[in-house]
Amino acid sequence: MSIVVPPSTTGAGTAPVSISCLGGLQQAYVTYVAPPTVSSIDAQGECETLSPCTVVATISNPPATLVTADDVTISLSGLTEVAGGGATRSEVLSVGGSTAVLRITTPSYLAPGLLKGSLVPNTAPAGFTVAQATASFNFTVTPVLVAVTSFSPASGSTEGGTAV
Repeated sequence: MSIVVPPSTTGAGTAPVSISCLGGLQQAYVTYVAPPTVSSIDAQGECETLSPCTVVATISNPPATLVTADDVTISLSGLTEVAGGGATRSEVLSVGGSTAVLRITTPSYLAPGLLKGSLVPNTAPAGFTVAQATASFNFTVTPVLVAVTSFSPASGSTEGGTAV
């Protein structure tokens, strides 16, 4: 026999479940576990185009399978990377209780915009799928403001070809 437990109306915690059978009403308890979420994402300095960006992500309710940086895959999408701009790196700064803190360094990006990320556990905790244990986040990569203050030479041939 299989019973589908309804969604929690009160959030995480233990709740009674009543089952009506031929032998009468039976009561059992189910423990609801909150899914992981990224509760904060803080840039360490500026997240600008053409240079790597480092952010610290705090995950509430991390999966029990998250202990080291090797236990999670970080996927980033939404922006075009600079060729040879580096790889995404992660480091678990702390794991304990109801939070985990990761430092994520991104590659360099060509254009500004919204960077979408996911922290995907390599192994799902018992009773969950990998998708249920995945936490998502977004942050913005801003443009580098470039100002030309001078260039030389200030004149050239009408036929072009002068290197500036």
